[in-house]
Amino acid sequence: MMTAPGVPMLLQGQEVYECGAYKWPRGPALDWQRVAASSGNAALWQTLTTNLIKLRLTSASPSLSPLAGDGVHVCHAHGGVLAYLRWAEVADSRTPQQDGPDLALVVLNFTNSSFPMYELGVPPSSQWRLALSTVNGSVLSAGDVADIKLNVTPGKAAHGFACTLPVALPAYCASIFLRAG
Repeated sequence: MMTAPGVPMLLQGQEVYECGAYKWPRGPALDWQRVAASSGNAALWQTLTTNLIKLRLTSASPSLSPLAGDGVHVCHAHGGVLAYLRWAEVADSRTPQQDGPDLALVVLNFTNSSFPMYELGVPPSSQWRLALSTVNGSVLSAGDVADIKLNVTPGKAAHGFACTLPVALPAYCASIFLRAG
């Protein structure tokens, strides 16, 4: 939800893994133990939500974060793996950009199979930085994965792009990569 275009809508308690039905005009009572949880699913979900919001709001350049824009292109959907690019248009189209807009690649593995090396087509670039990943019931983000950069294989076309990016995909995993160069 936080990687899709548009304004994300979190209803009362969803940021702390409250799964009850929301009935207008009164939502479910908030379980304050979930808010204060430091372990378990509620804590992991709260960490994931917080990190996704930060990733959506911050950018390496003066423009919008790629996850905050309207640009979306599904570049791969096969066998339970979905990959799509996200970007934000520049505020002023007359402003020159050397490498185009900041790009985010969102990769989702909906299967119970792990893929040690899965090649995805990407636009011309040299490296992509892992910004967030969910692995085995944990959330890896900024501080945990800041040094993980993947090199692009130029000249090997895939999914309509001239380059490929080899990524490891654990089962039931979501990963977000930001173009680094």
